Amino acid sequence: MSRFVLLFAPVPGLAAVASILLEIWDAVQLVESPKFKHETSSSFSQVLLFIKSQTYQTFLNRYFHRTAILEQITACNSQILAVENSFRGSVEIRTLQAVHDQARQLAKYEKLTERLLEERTDSSLVPSPSLATSSPVIPRTSASRK
Repeated sequence: MSRFVLLFAPVPGLAAVASILLEIWDAVQLVESPKFKHETSSSFSQVLLFIKSQTYQTFLNRYFHRTAILEQITACNSQILAVENSFRGSVEIRTLQAVHDQARQLAKYEKLTERLLEERTDSSLVPSPSLATSSPVIPRTSASRK
């Protein structure tokens, strides 16, 4: 369904709801998990079927069945919230894994840096062979120049 066409739907707010659902659906398409895709697509399919069924109802019919419609809206809302919680959990787990991987990589680099610094300090303390065998340099004073 085009978002433009939904502006002319007889149900108030349908264009806004459908627009939000279409944006969420676009984001869901980017998700890698097949289980999450199935759970999400079935939930959104049920919401879409509900919205489509409401577009064909007359105002009086919707008015007389408003409690049933409200129950259906509540059910759709709980399904979307369940999908959102599942998605949020998935994102949190991936974020936690990425942070853990970064911390492990940082610890690896810190150990490498410490080792390199220790090697550099150890090599600077040991005199080089050319300096150890050469004769000491005696500074010249003004008295030794005469």
